[in-house]
Amino acid sequence: MALALENQNTVSPSRRWLRRVLLFFTLLSLIFGSGLTYEHWNHKEKIYSAEKFRLLTLTRNASKEIGKILQAAKFSAETLAKELTQSKVGKDAMLLKLRKVLADNNNFYGGAIAFAPYRFDPQTRLHSSYYSKSGTSGELVLSKLEDIYDYTAEGSGYDWYTRPIAGGQRWSEPYWDEAGRTYMTTYSAPFFVREPGTNKELPSGVVTIDISMAQIKNIIETLDIGASGFGALATRDGTYLYHPNYDYVRKQLTIRKVGELKSDPDRTLIAEMAENVEAGIINHVSTTTGEASWLIVEPVPISGWSLQNTFIKNDLDIDVDILRHQIIWILVSAIIFLTAMSASFLTVNLDSSIRISVLTCIVSFLLLSGIYIVWNLALNYHTSGDAQELKISDKATLNVLTSRYKKVRRERRSPAPLFIPTGLYIDTAKFISANDVMVT
Repeated sequence: MALALENQNTVSPSRRWLRRVLLFFTLLSLIFGSGLTYEHWNHKEKIYSAEKFRLLTLTRNASKEIGKILQAAKFSAETLAKELTQSKVGKDAMLLKLRKVLADNNNFYGGAIAFAPYRFDPQTRLHSSYYSKSGTSGELVLSKLEDIYDYTAEGSGYDWYTRPIAGGQRWSEPYWDEAGRTYMTTYSAPFFVREPGTNKELPSGVVTIDISMAQIKNIIETLDIGASGFGALATRDGTYLYHPNYDYVRKQLTIRKVGELKSDPDRTLIAEMAENVEAGIINHVSTTTGEASWLIVEPVPISGWSLQNTFIKNDLDIDVDILRHQIIWILVSAIIFLTAMSASFLTVNLDSSIRISVLTCIVSFLLLSGIYIVWNLALNYHTSGDAQELKISDKATLNVLTSRYKKVRRERRSPAPLFIPTGLYIDTAKFISANDVMVT
């Protein structure tokens, strides 16, 4: 026992010095690496926070813009309905009034004054005058709806008339209008006539203002939400009003239904936010592409609709050279820290070949891991000078891209682009190894 204590107390000065050096490098690399990690995290967090704030503001402003269009339609329809109820506008002047309202607002697609049976003329069952804008000039065209369809028929699906007559003013669910020949939503306000004798107000007809969904679509598609990002609009019950994948709209799919089809729990959360008229932003990983993204949700005033923007994180304008250099320096600090700590634990003894071999293996493993990480950085973090490319991996992204081409062509007044469907025919696919596939 005394001999062992004596051996411990007779450690050579050079070994004491080496241990101190190892301890110094362990502490220095730990402090340096911790500082670099915090700086890297803080740098990314500042970029993420600024971009989240921009996206939230962008979505909120777009929501307000849509809300202003809807509010103007609501106000115009209710004002004209009130004037008809109070007989401030005669039957001869009402069409001029409606025409002026539509002409003064570029966001209004059309409008109608539809009378209940025999309310316009005791000898005429139906009377409805409908103005709609035609062509790029926006010229107002007058139509008689009673010549096209019976808007009063039960179960006809013309909710823009039947539901307001029964229950008061309201927004209709978006629908395809035969007269206007477009996909639209309508605000309907009923007007009344007082029954002689009882002085009771009876529904006499409705005033409508139409908003073409193309107007809403243009607002959403012009949002700056990255090269691969896209927007969507849904009703309070989650039914899609607009989505780049038009099948969702055409089939009247809900957010919950799409979530079930894609096994995407985040869509259930989005559906709950739409139902509760809530705003927010959630992290999301696409079940189709595996891309990390943000889902930004904002309710639309007046209607209770929900605007949802998807932003792909890879579209962030980040100087990847800075991030890559930060990660490399963090990696160097980690290798130095682990090497120095391993050497301290092994109590480096030049006379022990086993300890030297173990330390050599540890250092070799750390260096190989570092090489692998640097290669991975080179593959995944491209230089800031690289061109940004749009990855088309689903219908939504494809439709966003085609819409942008069409918009640019319209602005330049060039001929419409011709889109040619293409694809790959996979003849054979052979797995050569766990990581390699040969495709013909």
